[in-house]
Amino acid sequence: MTFCQKTQNRPDSCAIFWNINILKLVKTFKVHFQRNRNVNSVFTRPQVGLIVALKHNLKPDQMILVGTSHLNFDNYRGDIKAAQVHTLMEALSQVRTKYEKKGKIARIIVAVDFNSGPSSQIYKFMREGQMSAVT
Repeated sequence: MTFCQKTQNRPDSCAIFWNINILKLVKTFKVHFQRNRNVNSVFTRPQVGLIVALKHNLKPDQMILVGTSHLNFDNYRGDIKAAQVHTLMEALSQVRTKYEKKGKIARIIVAVDFNSGPSSQIYKFMREGQMSAVT
């Protein structure tokens, strides 16, 4: 199990659990969605994402990358959710590239609380790779 607490000592957090008899933790990556004071940013809340790289005990050439987060709850701020998903997916892509360059097969699992229903634009983005800027 690995755990990542929100910044600013907030009580909310996210965690990833796995069966240690099947998978071994290789590395943990924390993704912070926080505002950069020098840049105009949509990140207004101290939320985090978490990525783990796991190695299968019987197939050491195969990696499983699991990414999770708890996205912004505000239904009127889809821009924040989109930026958070983009940031998490970009981080997963970079981690995947790192392991593939080492000759590993890297599969990705995304397990996120989107705070949105299946007909939302953020789900459309995850299914189809695109979303409407206007809902």
